[in-house]
Amino acid sequence: MAHGCDPKIEMSKFDHMTVCLPQVTSRSEARLAQLRNPEMVAPPADLLVRSKLEQGLDPIFTGSSLAGSVSGVRLAVDLDDTILHNSHTCPDLWALGGYQGRDISPGYKYDDMRGDVRGLLRRLRGRARYDTIRKQSHPYMHNPRVIVAPNRPLLSLLWALKERGAHLVLATASARVRVAYLFERLPILADLFEDAVFCAEDLAARAIEAAHTNQPDSEIWAMSEGAHAARPFSLMAKTPWALSPGFDGAAYDFLIDDSTLTARLFADQGLGDRLIAISGNAVGARAWDTVATCLQRLVGENRFNAPQDDPAILRFEDPLYWPYMHINDQFEAPDG
Repeated sequence: MAHGCDPKIEMSKFDHMTVCLPQVTSRSEARLAQLRNPEMVAPPADLLVRSKLEQGLDPIFTGSSLAGSVSGVRLAVDLDDTILHNSHTCPDLWALGGYQGRDISPGYKYDDMRGDVRGLLRRLRGRARYDTIRKQSHPYMHNPRVIVAPNRPLLSLLWALKERGAHLVLATASARVRVAYLFERLPILADLFEDAVFCAEDLAARAIEAAHTNQPDSEIWAMSEGAHAARPFSLMAKTPWALSPGFDGAAYDFLIDDSTLTARLFADQGLGDRLIAISGNAVGARAWDTVATCLQRLVGENRFNAPQDDPAILRFEDPLYWPYMHINDQFEAPDG
């Protein structure tokens, strides 16, 4: 795990959503820690901003052809670069308001952190608060600044799907502590994925189970076995079998994911028909192309009236991005 003060996020409201397997969670966590950059220090919990951010939605699907056509559809959805863009992989976010943008909601309690004369001068010149803190006193401020922004068009579609009876499950290779924090800041995520959430620990646990446990013959295991064999102990192997506990043991109908690695794996192992592959860098008006791609696969058409005026994008700092980012999707096989 990233060294420094590990933030103890209040997990009580988040625990019931996750699909952890207690018997292998400790083993999976030990392996995941090896995939994180030890130079990225996790900030202390009491310096994290926890105020809730409201993400507006576009009510463009009211009365549309979605009605009645998606009830019962089982849909797994990726997090990073799918429904949540970040400035590390999507630098276009800096262009939407700039690095110094006053609209960027802070992730740190800067008023409780130490600055210095140099920082004061920077602040007087209008620099971002991130650049005014004394890094010697706060080593986690050496982590590069990352801002994240919800994919409003895709969230609007997912909300409409859920209202019409679709079953949504989140499946992310991000660590559980960071996902819990993001759920705290963005209540819409908790509302959308109240049924089940698979974090990195859960995916790792399922990957370990796939490799170390003899699975009973079943259609869902038969369609997934090849992917787990081709890429064992991988966080990208979000197969129908791996995510089935989130769907009461059933296979999902579609996985929405931007990962090119997952796309290649699924194509090679006969799962391509279950993947809705999208671009991970579509922000602003281009994000509606993602919606069109999803609609085409889900209901066979992509006719909708995208808003002409692109609304202001919600941006906020993500202090836990770097400390809990996994720099590889595959971990070492646990003993036993």
